[in-house]
Amino acid sequence: MNEPKEKRNKKLEMKLNPSYVSLLYEIADTYGIKNVNTLVDMILTGKHLSRSQSGRDSKKITDNVGKQATQSINIVKQVIKNAEELKLPQAKHELKDIKTGFRITHKTDDVDVLEIFQNHVEELSKAIGKVITLNVKYETDTSKEAARFKRRLSEIDVNAKLPRKRNYYSRHTTSVYANNFKNNGVFKAGERPDAYNRRALKHSLATKAEFMIEHVNPEQFKLAFDLLTRWNTINHKINLSFIEGGTTGIEPLFKEILSLIKKANEV
Repeated sequence: MNEPKEKRNKKLEMKLNPSYVSLLYEIADTYGIKNVNTLVDMILTGKHLSRSQSGRDSKKITDNVGKQATQSINIVKQVIKNAEELKLPQAKHELKDIKTGFRITHKTDDVDVLEIFQNHVEELSKAIGKVITLNVKYETDTSKEAARFKRRLSEIDVNAKLPRKRNYYSRHTTSVYANNFKNNGVFKAGERPDAYNRRALKHSLATKAEFMIEHVNPEQFKLAFDLLTRWNTINHKINLSFIEGGTTGIEPLFKEILSLIKKANEV
């Protein structure tokens, strides 16, 4: 039985050198982390920060997967409209054949063509995404940028140029907080929790931050690109046929999607 996940219910809030806060935002943006809160908690819990060596190209593929999925669903919607609303003969015939096939394969008389297609499109999208992430390797990020981040985490004086109001906060589990910071009320006379926690934060991040590079397997990347290209080709072909007066396209689209899913899952 899985243990319940500990909640991040301890809030760290204080004044920090704005230059240090800006550095944290820059690191989060560089390594694709949604915010500084998450960045700091990741470092404190021992998770390395990683970015893909071919991140831009990978993002292009994943973004394009979404576009192709939308196009395929729209094609199916168009054919259904042609058959059920516009009563176009060829579309009606194709939709009837597809429903007959689905009744046999799904062993039910109650079939929803659009829902079935949406499920297969989602399956293909996930399969292509999985291809990209297979055999990913991580190595230390030796770039000048990573070296600068590591150096600046150590050299910036977190106590300098403090703003009038608190400009930093993050949330952590009780155990993580206890291992790195102090609560109010545990200080000797004259000591300030913010001053202690500023130094503690700097020390923890400087010593625990680990910057990595993610290497995507070139062969897997090429396969994902080839699958996406085939998907784009069939979508484009059917959309072009619509422009030229065609009314069908579900059957060839469905066959190609099944073929692409099979190819992706062979990896």
